[in-house]
Amino acid sequence: MTETRFIIADDRMPSRLAGAYVKWQLTRPSSVVLFSVVSALTLGASVFAAITGNATLLLPILLWLVVMSLFAVLTFTMVRASCRSAYPPGADLGARVNDETLWVQSATGTSELRLSALTKVFDRPAVVILKTSSLAGGATILPRELFTDEDIARLQAAAAPAAQLSRRR
Repeated sequence: MTETRFIIADDRMPSRLAGAYVKWQLTRPSSVVLFSVVSALTLGASVFAAITGNATLLLPILLWLVVMSLFAVLTFTMVRASCRSAYPPGADLGARVNDETLWVQSATGTSELRLSALTKVFDRPAVVILKTSSLAGGATILPRELFTDEDIARLQAAAAPAAQLSRRR
C-alpha cells in the first residue's frame, strides 16, 4: 500500500486543470479528425466562394467555426467551475492508490474507486484524467501532483484490461 499524498489547492488550480482537460479533449484523435474535416470544408468553401463571387457560401462554415469555438470555451468554463467546487484555494487534497482502490479527498468529500472500474487513464503534466465504466460517462479530473509515477503505473495497469477489451469490439 502506498502512503497518502496531500497537497493544498492554490487559486490557479481550477484554471490549470480545466485548461489541461480542454487541451487533452482537443488533441484526441476524434477532435483532430473533426477539425481537419472542418478546415478542409472551410478551405473548399473559400475557394469556391472566391471563384463564384458568392460570399454567402461562407456563412454556414463560419457559423460552424463559431459553434466549435463556443464548445471549447463552454467546456473550459464548466470544467473550471467543477474544479473550483472540488479544489477551492486552500483546500487539502489527498490521494492514495493501492492494489484495489483509489482513495481521493477533495473539498467535496472523500471517495473510493475500485481500480477494476477504470477503463482509461490519461497522464498529462498538470492533470490525470480517469475514465470509468459507468453509464454516465464523463471523466474524473485530478491534479497530477497527487500521484507518484508508481501510482500512475498502477492506475494504467488496472485500466489496461478494459482498454484492450474495448479495442476488440
